[in-house]
Amino acid sequence: MAGRRDDRRPGPMRDHGQQAVGWGLADVPDLHGRQIVVTGADSGIGFEISRVLAGRGATVIMACRDVASAEAAAARIRADVSSRAAPAAGANAANADLVAAAAMPVTVSAARGSAGRERPSGVGWPSAAVGRAGAAGSSGLAGPTGIGGRRDVAARADVRVQRLDLASLTSVHAAAMQIRAACPRLDLLINNAGVMRPRVSATEDGLDPTLGINYVGHFALTGLLLDRLLATPHSRVITLSSLVYRIGRVRPAARGFVRRDPMWAPGSRAAYPTSKLAMLMFAIELQRRLGAAGAPTIAVAAHPGVARTGLVRELPVVMRAFMTDQMAPVMGWLIQDAQTGALAPIRAAVDPGVRGGDFYGPNGLFGSTGSPVPTRAGRTARNRDLGRLLWAESERITGVRYPLGPPATP
Repeated sequence: MAGRRDDRRPGPMRDHGQQAVGWGLADVPDLHGRQIVVTGADSGIGFEISRVLAGRGATVIMACRDVASAEAAAARIRADVSSRAAPAAGANAANADLVAAAAMPVTVSAARGSAGRERPSGVGWPSAAVGRAGAAGSSGLAGPTGIGGRRDVAARADVRVQRLDLASLTSVHAAAMQIRAACPRLDLLINNAGVMRPRVSATEDGLDPTLGINYVGHFALTGLLLDRLLATPHSRVITLSSLVYRIGRVRPAARGFVRRDPMWAPGSRAAYPTSKLAMLMFAIELQRRLGAAGAPTIAVAAHPGVARTGLVRELPVVMRAFMTDQMAPVMGWLIQDAQTGALAPIRAAVDPGVRGGDFYGPNGLFGSTGSPVPTRAGRTARNRDLGRLLWAESERITGVRYPLGPPATP
């Protein structure tokens, strides 16, 4: 069964009673006591997610292929959080009200874009004791102090490195076993890691490397950690997709995962968008199954818009020229930095108003930049039959069976 090409632009969805425009770092609640796994956390969107969540007190496990790079990234996060906490602690002792007032400009401010929508004009790191506390809700992340009873940001960052090579199912199993041993409970799994044009011709398991790293490895990892998530009230699985999912095609019934299939041939231009469509379909199908089982865990998808990350290096030369920092003043309406791009997955991870099956992304022109809001996934991504076929094929290839049955047919 072939998925149709989906060119429709996502439209805005409900706001769930939360602030839809201008959501920013000041809205991130206290996360002390939470245990979070972020894949691909040593650079780009994953690094920014890890830095923000660790700065709010969460224990962040940075699951990465390159351990040396991840250790260096973890050291930067520790140094950054410590440097910001020290002066803020002194200021708190002197005058907590002044600290709160000084932190207000850090909130993502809104500026009118060319499309008439509001988008953040800049993103800054919150100081200690900053921010508006989110209202607690039934889908919020429950914890020792609750959403409304936040503490100051962490005095030190609790970040740990876990080796994870998503191109190897053997490595995925080993990493999952080590995470399970360290974490009897798990609050958040953020499936972020991804490649666009990998240099290897195939994964260790004989799959197209883009598909194997971006999707198949994450499908296996999520299934192997699912019992830890199910044991944790209000836990979430956050899966990152991309705007280019609209031009992807998924053909599980046509053996679309086999490397010799032309659709998945090494170097195929369709591999990246198709892997991102598969990620979005996975998040939606996972939520269907979690919902049918009455599970305490929800699945949410997000995309960063068009962000300047390490993936820029894999683009053609002409496209790379428009993605440089020097072009930011000219291309700011279409391209944003990694820190701003991280807002959508961060909101999906911590906003108490998020619901299972939501898809978060920027609200600007074409969904490329702006404040994070819920958007509507295209028809192909929401196709139930295609979602079930993709799920069955993913279980067959990975050998990972989820303890969740298929949802009832509506």
